[in-house]
Parts: sequence; C-alpha cells; structure tokens
Amino acid sequence: MQFPRRRPHAAAPPAEPAGRRSSHRFRRATIGVLIVIVGVASSAFLADRWRASAVEANKRSFASTATDLSRTLEAKVAANVTLVRTIRSIATMEPSAGEARLQQWYSQLQQGAPTFSSSGAELIQRIPASQLATFRHYAETDPAFRGLVAGAFKVVPAGKRPSYCLARAIVGPAGSSKLYPPLLDYCAPVLPRIGRSPFAALFQTAEGSGSTVVTPIPGLSLVAVGEAIYRFGARLQTTAQRRAAFTGVIGTTFDSGALLRSLLGAAATRAAA
Repeated sequence: MQFPRRRPHAAAPPAEPAGRRSSHRFRRATIGVLIVIVGVASSAFLADRWRASAVEANKRSFASTATDLSRTLEAKVAANVTLVRTIRSIATMEPSAGEARLQQWYSQLQQGAPTFSSSGAELIQRIPASQLATFRHYAETDPAFRGLVAGAFKVVPAGKRPSYCLARAIVGPAGSSKLYPPLLDYCAPVLPRIGRSPFAALFQTAEGSGSTVVTPIPGLSLVAVGEAIYRFGARLQTTAQRRAAFTGVIGTTFDSGALLRSLLGAAATRAAA
C-alpha cells in the first residue's frame, strides 16, 4: 500500500526589510497628501476663477444697467426739452393763447409723436398785482381753464404780493397739477406742503439766462425743465434786456425716482429671466 507523497512546503518569501516597508508607507502617504493638495489647489483655483467670472459678469450687468438708465434719463429730458421749447414758441407767437388754444396745439403735437404721451407742461405767467383782476377774468371765463380750477378763484397761498407767478395753461397729463393747486403762486416765499419755495430762484435763472433750465427740485424727487418766455421781437442780447422782456415760463416736471425704480425693476426682471 502506497501512501501519497507529501509535497514539500513552499518556502516563505523572505521578510521585507523594515526600512523598505517604512519607505513604501511613506511613499503612499506622500502620494495621498499630494492628491489632497492638488485637489484643494484645483478647487481653490476653480473657485477663484468662478468668483472672478461672477464679478466680471456683475460688472458687465451693472455697466449695462447704468447705460440703460443714463440713456433713458437723457431721452426723458430731451423729450421734455422738446415739448417745452415747442409750447414756448407757441406762447411767444400767440401771447394771448390760453388753456383751450394750447390744448389744441398739444393735441396736434401728439399726432405721430408718442414721446409726449406721458409729458405735460405749464405756461406760468408773472402777473403784477395791478393785473390780477384781468387774470381772474380770464380764469373765470375761459371754459377749459375754469374746468381746471373747479371752484372759486383763490390764489394759493393767500395774501397780497407785488406780483404772482400763476399757471395760465396746463397741457398734457398735467402731472404737476395733481401735486399743486392750479392757482398756486409759484413765486410766493412759502408754499403749502413744501415750505420755502424752490421755484422763485428757478424762474430768476430762466429769466436772466435765456437758456433751458434742468434742475432737481429740492425736497422732492422731481426734475424740473423750464424755459423763459419773452415778448415777441424783443432784443435779448443782455441780461437786462431779457429781464425787461420776460413774461413767463414754460415748465414741466417728471418724477426721477419713479422713473429709476421702474427701470431698475425692469432690469431685475430681465436678470432673473
């Protein structure tokens, strides 16, 4: 009977020297650390590039919004200047024109000119105290203007003054007439709900300069655009001549705060989309 031969045990591999094992562990640890470092560095680089890209995008968006705002404001001012100059020309050529006549002119301006659809203008005359009764007769007999007054003739604020600055006509949407009564004396030293009048100085500037006045109204988010009216044919070379020929102002206002809010809201909507 034969017994199977036992295979000789394979010889165990020689033990790796301790120094080599330590070297391998160090190498693996080093590779792991390098991977972590590369990963962190890559993440930091990508985050930095993303942040830079976001900042650049925000800058472009801000620049685009600022450009849109600037262009819209310029267009609004230009439209108001055009309206004011047109009505001023009419008032100069027809000094007796009142509410009804200027409304007819305004309706003609609206034909094919939607730019003026949201703009209104006021013809404000300087009325000496000696001519206040004549102005009152006009206010009470002109059907169109009497509709604006809607009540008894009453200058606001009350009181006797050497002269008054009163609206002779209000054309267009007449946004300012919703803020102030139609018979407001713009040149009174103190105005109701406003305090010290900001308009008297504006009238003096327009009267003496003969140029378009565009200025914010102190205490209100309104921008005023105005031009002086002079007697037709008068010499206007000097300040003294212009003051002597001055008869009134064509003015309009728009709410710059509301305009900016609407533009910013539209920009935010586009950005969200």
